[in-house]
Amino acid sequence: MDIGLAGEIVCGEFVNIERPTFQEMYQEIHGETHPCEDLELLGRPPTVLETGFEPAPVSTVSTDADVVRAEVRPAMAGVSQTEIRLCGFGGQGIILAGIIAGKAAALIDHREATLTQSYGPESRGGACSTALIISGDPILYPYITRPSLMAAMYQEAYTTYHGQLAEGGLLLIDEDLVQPDLSAGQRVVPIPATRIAEQELGRVQVANVVMLGALAALSETISADALRQAVLESVPKGTEELNMQAFRKGYEHARGVNGVNGVNG
Repeated sequence: MDIGLAGEIVCGEFVNIERPTFQEMYQEIHGETHPCEDLELLGRPPTVLETGFEPAPVSTVSTDADVVRAEVRPAMAGVSQTEIRLCGFGGQGIILAGIIAGKAAALIDHREATLTQSYGPESRGGACSTALIISGDPILYPYITRPSLMAAMYQEAYTTYHGQLAEGGLLLIDEDLVQPDLSAGQRVVPIPATRIAEQELGRVQVANVVMLGALAALSETISADALRQAVLESVPKGTEELNMQAFRKGYEHARGVNGVNGVNG
């Protein structure tokens, strides 16, 4: 989907449509030609033209005098960007949370953003993850390597990904679903996202938005106003107020736990 602004978020769905194979399409265009059967053609000498044409002269270049050598610079020199990973299990809205964050960064904060997803074949219960890169400069590689900001909402996801966290990075965990490894020496902030969603709001499905609110309170990578607007534009009609309450509770809880206005992401 072309958003026509600074960034692009690609959305889609799997559909069961039969597509012709490459061989079928080739035969439709070229008939019964089988281009791989006469591989000896590749080794035969060139045909001599009898029409009087002569090959064009090939000029030589002196590497010492004529070549201007390009200055080679590191690809990522001067590029400031933040890598984020959100992870949990299918049914928690992890992918939707990533899409909301990507929209907020690209469409509202007008920054460069990429989004990649990873999930199992299960519709519910399988491990899933979404990863974002957010930058003020063009992003040269779309996949994250060492995220500085991470939110883990399930133990298996935490175990799989927490070792990737960059030194000094911030790790948010669902307090009731993740038991962190204290020996890892990471900066961990527990957020009872599922408990808040279930006990205070009556809908466990908005735990992902509670976590987004906490993320907005603890990091300035994406502005809180942009995330609020993206939530409103992304959630199902009729649930806007519920999701705003979830965002606000996650934001206020994170602010209260840390007693700060925010931590730079």
